[in-house]
Amino acid sequence: MIELRGITRKYAVGANEVRALDGVDLLLQRGEYAAVIGPSGSGKTTLFHILGLLARPDGGTYRLAGQDVSSFSERRLASLRGEFIGFVFQNFYLNPRYTALENVELPLMLAGVGRSAGKRIAMNALERVGLRERANHLPRELSGGQQQRVAFARATVRRPPFLLADEPTGNLDPAATRLLLSLLEEEHHDGATILMITHDLSAAKSAERVITIEEGRITKDEKQT
Repeated sequence: MIELRGITRKYAVGANEVRALDGVDLLLQRGEYAAVIGPSGSGKTTLFHILGLLARPDGGTYRLAGQDVSSFSERRLASLRGEFIGFVFQNFYLNPRYTALENVELPLMLAGVGRSAGKRIAMNALERVGLRERANHLPRELSGGQQQRVAFARATVRRPPFLLADEPTGNLDPAATRLLLSLLEEEHHDGATILMITHDLSAAKSAERVITIEEGRITKDEKQT
């Protein structure tokens, strides 16, 4: 599903150049569940942006589902994101003016799914995360854990083959964290490829594989026992 070869990404900080990623190689097989851990400033966020086609590397090759995306136009990258990748963010990014159901419907509307079918599919997605009865509530009327479940339903409503989660448990209490991790595990059992960026070592233990990144380089890559 994912193949990175020699990926580099540089940033200018004042007069200095910072290598956020410095020759990263990573292979993630279809159906794998991996977690990336590392200290602040290690390159985790930059790696997330590149894997999610939200930023381009300065060097190296990125193949997603067998396609070398290096030379793709922004329009083609956007199309690929919609088709292949579901994003789960720490801060949820729900539209505050839309109900839970309307937030989950958004990816379907963008994909051209009809209103009636979209509503039915979105309601099923909310039911999968246990929030059917909260479908007509606004984000401010939901707890943090419920908002994250709505965001998770939105990320998975099109059943993308690759789920990319950025600190998905960062704003959750222990009970909501356990529920979110169980939802990720369900998606994994259903065949999704998952990569979770996290600083939470206990959350990382839910993955099959833990990858450590430090100073822009992968320093450890271990299978969980």
